[in-house]
Amino acid sequence: MLGNSEKFSSAGFTLQWVVWTDCKPDTRFLIFIVSGQNFQGVNMSEVAENYRIAGSFDSRIGDIRDANLEQLHQLSVSVRWPHRAEDWQLLRTVGRGVVALDTIDRVLGSAMWFPFGETVATIGMVITSPRLQENGTAQWLVQHILERCGEREMRVNAPPNVRRFFNSLGFSQTRSVSQFQGHVSLKPAHKELPSTNDLRELSADDLEAMVGLDALAFGGERAQLLAQLLKEGKGFGIFNSDVLRGFALFRHFGRGGVIGPIVAFTESEAVALVAKHMEKRGRQFLRVDTPVSGGPFAEFLTASGLEPVGNVVTMVRSPAANDSAAFTDHPRTFGLTSHTLG
Repeated sequence: MLGNSEKFSSAGFTLQWVVWTDCKPDTRFLIFIVSGQNFQGVNMSEVAENYRIAGSFDSRIGDIRDANLEQLHQLSVSVRWPHRAEDWQLLRTVGRGVVALDTIDRVLGSAMWFPFGETVATIGMVITSPRLQENGTAQWLVQHILERCGEREMRVNAPPNVRRFFNSLGFSQTRSVSQFQGHVSLKPAHKELPSTNDLRELSADDLEAMVGLDALAFGGERAQLLAQLLKEGKGFGIFNSDVLRGFALFRHFGRGGVIGPIVAFTESEAVALVAKHMEKRGRQFLRVDTPVSGGPFAEFLTASGLEPVGNVVTMVRSPAANDSAAFTDHPRTFGLTSHTLG
């Protein structure tokens, strides 16, 4: 018997897709019916790639920019991620992505990618509703993302339950990233900076220097992202003779705030930058995602009331050359912007 049916009409042809349900349980077929004088112009392979049947759900690909924001928020809530609707909107502002939609345009899954220049991109917000987590919807969405990314180096910060999945797509593990979070305690002691350094609040006039420093540490150009983060939050930078040596940005996120990215040459600079933000935040709930294991920076976070609560692994596909790797004295990333944005 016939189930759901939809139509699309354009320039002399009509495309109709119909779900045919057989008398046998769970036996269904997706049938495409093309009619009209110009139907020869329909790319059926493309149509088939954008529609699928998964279990008892019929789904199609949509652009994440057109998806309902509250439904995206509910999707992350369903898997217990802390993102607010405002956090989703920031990601849609600086990134691109796709969603899986059912026949009445409810969001069933998402996947996003964030191009940083022409050589690097990150993948994130790969979520499927709990009912669809075992039927290949996530792989379907990620494949759509990878097809759009060209020859860029692709990075993803993967929790343990999806590492095998990204391994199967050609990603390799490179480093571990620890998540520290908690309510800031009383101001902890930290080593003071040299008197020649000046720590002050950043403004839009500092953006060019921030972009240049971040590109050396991250390996890609993130001007749009840094401009948006500076607009929505607050930043502090360390200057030596008016030359930027490090910076850290704060923004509201989830149940409190996140400090990141954190870029500096030394751990003492990274500590000073984070300490300055903590002074301004009182006992607020804060989060820092850091690739630094042990040492003064991690010890400072713990002493400040932020405890390690888990980790992800940065995985890379088609790694690009990073010119900064040739220099021993170059800035490092002490704190990620987020798991999604790197």
